[in-house]
Amino acid sequence: LSGCAGVRDASMLVLGEAGFEPGLAAVHLVGCPGVTDTGLSWLVDGCPTLHLLALKGTQVHLTALQSVRDMFVYSELKNNNSFFGLWPLRRVKDRMHIDE
Repeated sequence: LSGCAGVRDASMLVLGEAGFEPGLAAVHLVGCPGVTDTGLSWLVDGCPTLHLLALKGTQVHLTALQSVRDMFVYSELKNNNSFFGLWPLRRVKDRMHIDE
């Protein structure tokens, strides 16, 4: 979805309620300025399987991302010049398999 100016918070609600199986692992929202802290909340509430969430160029604030960080045990929060969001930990699939 990166670069889609029409993507807004309501789009995140739809994604969160879509019930994807086995679940979304990655969502790229780079350059989607219509996505805010509210959209982030709706998305993560409905997509607990996310490991990669790219948010650079959105209206999501660092504090909002920090507030949902604990929901994603297989990801780390990254905020630098080239990336803002959740990045999967190294060998994420292996880690998940071990925890099953």
